[in-house]
Amino acid sequence: MKLAILITGELRFKDRSHFESFKKKVRDHDVFISTYEKSKGLCEELSDKYIIHPADVDCGIDMSPRGCVRTVGAVLQWFHLDSLIKNYKDELLEYDYILKVRTDVDFFDADFAPHFNNLDDKTLYASTDLVFYSRTKHFIQTFGCFFDKIKNYYWGKCADYIPLNYHHILHSDDNLADTQTRGVRVFRLVMPEVLIAKRKNLGGLGPFRFIKPLIKDNYDFLCKFNHSYDPEASLLSINKSIVSNILGDFGLSSEVNTDALATKIAEALPYKHVDSITGFTDGMLFAPEQAFCIHAFNNGYVRNSSLKIDLMRGRQNFKFKLSD
Repeated sequence: MKLAILITGELRFKDRSHFESFKKKVRDHDVFISTYEKSKGLCEELSDKYIIHPADVDCGIDMSPRGCVRTVGAVLQWFHLDSLIKNYKDELLEYDYILKVRTDVDFFDADFAPHFNNLDDKTLYASTDLVFYSRTKHFIQTFGCFFDKIKNYYWGKCADYIPLNYHHILHSDDNLADTQTRGVRVFRLVMPEVLIAKRKNLGGLGPFRFIKPLIKDNYDFLCKFNHSYDPEASLLSINKSIVSNILGDFGLSSEVNTDALATKIAEALPYKHVDSITGFTDGMLFAPEQAFCIHAFNNGYVRNSSLKIDLMRGRQNFKFKLSD
């Protein structure tokens, strides 16, 4: 079993003990790193396969507008992943599996290897966007284009509906989690009202398995919705036109207030809107966990990672250097 481990972005270690523990955990596998100049010494201790970027690297996205993203690093992690795939693609394809990790995550398992037995094809195993893995072919196909798609498609659309592959969602893990450290953030998705209206009134989507029956019952509609949804179109004006034509067919157009009737019909129609459980602040242009979730579903099936992890407290202040 050949496993490639990818590390992207800042290399955060609390102290030497943390660094040595992480080094021991990855030592039986090949490690690929994309990070910054200040971490070159750490890179050399962990791997000979690394890419060093300047601290002010230009990733091709203007992140200067205030509030457009929660953190710049949340965007740059995908730039770093893209950098690794583009530079090492041929070499990475020689591995059976790829695992993307962070250094400021606690791994409760002593060894990664047991988690890579009998992985399904075309399936991503996720602990949100913190740690995720799959068979190599699927990983490259899914994330080889992700950063380009962030720049050219996902950016500026976090409050919009982006068509979802409902077949993939239906056949993903029934118990798919939606927590900070497991599964994917389904709560971040903008979805047709038919999937979330009732759950939103109850204060949240609830377990992922509650959404699946709704998708199954409305599958044909949702597939058509993917092709017909236009956030710029006025459904009300369309409905008025339809109502006017129908009334005209029955010779009633002069006897009925078409606008009033069309408005009533539009208000009564289900599925006419999209919504999300989690709102987005004004000016936000990109939500990384949301884009990761959409991209994962649209490129394959998603299952919970079997790796038990937790984010380390105080990680933003980890500044360990080899000279310490």
